[in-house]
Amino acid sequence: GDDAAAVRPLVARAVADAAKPMDPAAFAAARAAYTYRILASIETPSDQAGTYGWYSVEGDPAYAPAEGAPGGRYFGLAAALTPAGVAQTVARYLGPAPAVVILTSQPPAGGKKSAT
Repeated sequence: GDDAAAVRPLVARAVADAAKPMDPAAFAAARAAYTYRILASIETPSDQAGTYGWYSVEGDPAYAPAEGAPGGRYFGLAAALTPAGVAQTVARYLGPAPAVVILTSQPPAGGKKSAT
């Protein structure tokens, strides 16, 4: 929009805050809310079928949240998350963009293209 410059500092501050570990109690509450939201979204057979379909297409149906929920692999991994680990991941993915170097083939000496 017209106020992109005004929003930029707000976004930068939000990204910087996300790259800091959350308070452990707030983190536990957020993880519990996430778990309940996922469980609520797979409560019907149709929802479960859709979830399995997605993870089957992705090549890992055993990872689907409905598999063994809430004691399955998906929720086990969510339970293993820590505030510091999440902040580290956020900092990695939302930090400065990496430098990209593009290499091209060089013409042979003398500037003539080879016949091969």
